[in-house]
Amino acid sequence: MTSPFQIITSNGFARYNLADASAELASRGCLARLMTGAYPTGMAWRSAERLGVTKQRKLARLAARGVDVPPSRIDALWTTEAVHASGMVLRRLPAAFHRLADWLDIAGYRLYGRQAARIIASADTSVPTIYHYRSGFGQESVACARARGMIVLCEHTIAHPRLVDYLTRHGGRFPPPGARPAPSRFWHHILDDVERAEHVVVNSDFVRQTFLHQGWPEDRVHVVYSGVDQPCLDQLPQRRPVTGQPMRLLFTGGHDPRKGIDVLINALFGLDDIPWRLDIVAGVHPDAKQRFSNFLADPRVRVYDLVPRSELTARLTASDIFVFPSLAEGSARVVFEALACGCFVITTPNSGSIVEHDRHGFLVPPGDAEALRAALRRAFAMGRDRLAAAGAANAALIRTDYNQHRYGDRLTALYERLLAMHASFP
Repeated sequence: MTSPFQIITSNGFARYNLADASAELASRGCLARLMTGAYPTGMAWRSAERLGVTKQRKLARLAARGVDVPPSRIDALWTTEAVHASGMVLRRLPAAFHRLADWLDIAGYRLYGRQAARIIASADTSVPTIYHYRSGFGQESVACARARGMIVLCEHTIAHPRLVDYLTRHGGRFPPPGARPAPSRFWHHILDDVERAEHVVVNSDFVRQTFLHQGWPEDRVHVVYSGVDQPCLDQLPQRRPVTGQPMRLLFTGGHDPRKGIDVLINALFGLDDIPWRLDIVAGVHPDAKQRFSNFLADPRVRVYDLVPRSELTARLTASDIFVFPSLAEGSARVVFEALACGCFVITTPNSGSIVEHDRHGFLVPPGDAEALRAALRRAFAMGRDRLAAAGAANAALIRTDYNQHRYGDRLTALYERLLAMHASFP
């Protein structure tokens, strides 16, 4: 299968949605290269497979990064992620080490960009039409792609870099029109990389709104919702009806204050007139642990550290409601996964989700614990049968309209629009 255009993608570190996008592009014959960080390929990985150690926890997480792309088209930039990982280790140490951690973090991005530039310069493809890179990981490679005559498209999957910290500090509220909040050192690095691109693709209307708020032209910011990759959909456990138990809530991301754990805990304080049980997955920030120690000690609350994706989907499938009062997102993948698992979802407009109020769940204002408490009471009053019916419709919606193939359709349609736009201005 051939395509009139060829795409070079740059996924960056970890399992990012550009890896799944690349698998879909490869199936359509339009993927030239996929660049990424550590990846389960090469001699070292084959040796680990022969030794039978790939099921160990860390290696299993690495294996989960694998996507259906021919290995000959994958460039795994291991050393760049090793630099970044060193910074992550230092960040767990006392604050005196955090400045060095920040330096290593950004150094990993820059090294990645230099190596990506060399790959683009030597790429053997007659029509390297578009370079689609993840924000932060472009760096030198952007100028190299432009020198080869490629359209440069930056993928950014969170609020505008100037607004992430502001939204977190101000309960999800936008600054006044015209305000340009100063970004942190890290977000300044990301902003600089975003601004190198001719076009930006974001993963929700909410993120686009943050870019427009910061003065970006409408024709440079494009929205493509991703959804859930096919391997995840294929492996979802079956949902079983449950009766006679407390309303089962699940929240994830308590390690990051912008996910809204403070709002959730304040909403559940005093909510003793209805039976509930809460699972918090992926840990709790140390500051929140200290401030909410009594709440976290409640027998109705269970806290889990970072778990494999398969365990998260199993817990979502066993939950009635996914609660996600985020203050600033892109379009959180976990919301799509919760919908796919048949959950009723209570979230905020700032989560950048496809959730429609009174259809897929409820939308509440960001930072409003009282509104979230009222939404939980209303959901309980609906009864488990109505919650389950809405959840079943949510799961069907994701399988039909927000699967990997439909994501590929939306992405290739964007590429075609960009090519048409640039053909009009030779």
